[in-house]
Amino acid sequence: MSDPFDQDQAEILIIDDTPENLRLLGSVLKEAGYLITMAKSGIQGLQAARKHQPDLILLDIRMPEMDGFEVLTRLREEENLGEIPVVFLTAHSDEESILRGLSLGAVDYVKKPFSPSELLLRVRNHLELKFHRDHQNTQKELLAKRVEEELAKRLQSEKLLLRQNKLAHLGEMLGIITHQWKQPLNILSLHSHLLLDWANTHLAGKELERLQRFHDEMSEQIHYMSTTVDDFRNFLRQNKVKDLTTIERTFEECKNIIQPDLIKHKITLEIITPTQSLSLYCYKNELKQALLNLLSNSRDAIIERGIKGGKITLEAKAIAHEKGKKSLVITLLDNGGGISAEPLEVIFDPDFTTKEEGKGTGIGLYMTKMIVEDSLQGEITVQNESEGALFALTLPCLVTP
Repeated sequence: MSDPFDQDQAEILIIDDTPENLRLLGSVLKEAGYLITMAKSGIQGLQAARKHQPDLILLDIRMPEMDGFEVLTRLREEENLGEIPVVFLTAHSDEESILRGLSLGAVDYVKKPFSPSELLLRVRNHLELKFHRDHQNTQKELLAKRVEEELAKRLQSEKLLLRQNKLAHLGEMLGIITHQWKQPLNILSLHSHLLLDWANTHLAGKELERLQRFHDEMSEQIHYMSTTVDDFRNFLRQNKVKDLTTIERTFEECKNIIQPDLIKHKITLEIITPTQSLSLYCYKNELKQALLNLLSNSRDAIIERGIKGGKITLEAKAIAHEKGKKSLVITLLDNGGGISAEPLEVIFDPDFTTKEEGKGTGIGLYMTKMIVEDSLQGEITVQNESEGALFALTLPCLVTP
């Protein structure tokens, strides 16, 4: 990656009440190619910082009226100035002031009388860090913008697959999905930027391990996004084909996907199926997506409420009807504290969520209801039990031997 630091374009603000110090510092820095702005007091320094937005500030501690500590405190309180690196100028014996300045947010200090070579080295180091950070932020914003643009194109193409009789209904859902994906995609853009720019060339040991964890998180997010897009596309396709499967296989596939996250949060998943295998003839990927949505909803409820010994029970059984027909009933019971919505059915509305702002949109349960009712020709109900919520899916897709 090319170095974005350009010394000739870097502007430094020097704040010192001693004219001789201003002259010496300015002379050394100008000769090195920096753009220089000077201020003779703390008040003038704040005004100059607001006007010029310098890349770095050299700040004397001992000044009348407003000392360097007060100047630094005010700089950190202002949004546009708070991230500017500040290097303190202090006397050799002023160790207490050095510690105080660093605690207030100064990035470094230079002792007086200063060594020109030391001053230039410290200044350049902090300017390079500042320019690299700015470059990272710019690249992150550009990457996030490109991701959002690609997502918008992808969603626009998905609209062409909408069934005529669901156009209005699913058009609303597309907008909600777009909103839901913004946060994980922004996370992905940040992690990928960190990985691409820093992992192999700047980090080692524990820091490298930390980046590896970022990479793992990114992979999980990518898998989730890709699966959701594909399942959503399949859900809208008119020429879908049903498949023969078993409830045992469907439950096992769901378990394989969500189990690592459940183990991470110490949540137990219990699966109960009849001794005799139950065969299904349905859109199996959509059934799996509906079950994963319910499992994810229960997992989130347990985590958000800090439930110790979290447990989810997924059970399937066959219910006999008249004339020898049977239905498949799938129940999911958790101990996540139940649902506070009234009436409970509103949890399936497209804009309803029990999560904090920015953590959910309600699209998962909304899509689950659409899959169960529209694609699987079944019904879904919910009720509160003593320790949590109970979802029940009744599906006419059971194959009778």
